[in-house]
Amino acid sequence: LFAQDNKPMIEFIGKQGERAKSVFSLLELMSGDQNVKPYYEKMKTIADYFEQHPTFTEKELNEISPMIESFRNEIFK
Repeated sequence: LFAQDNKPMIEFIGKQGERAKSVFSLLELMSGDQNVKPYYEKMKTIADYFEQHPTFTEKELNEISPMIESFRNEIFK
């Protein structure tokens, strides 16, 4: 989010809703596994956000970026 023009990032993230749903669906299928459950719960917030925000602007980018970063950091611990 340090770019002078976030338009390309907004467009990219805005198109990731289907990908987020796919990842969420996979995690949901595997959420019975206690190793997967924490990732599923964290991803649910992101999937819900995409569901509630079909159009992305700078505001949505600023709101979802920390969620995605937190999820990414959790995965790569």
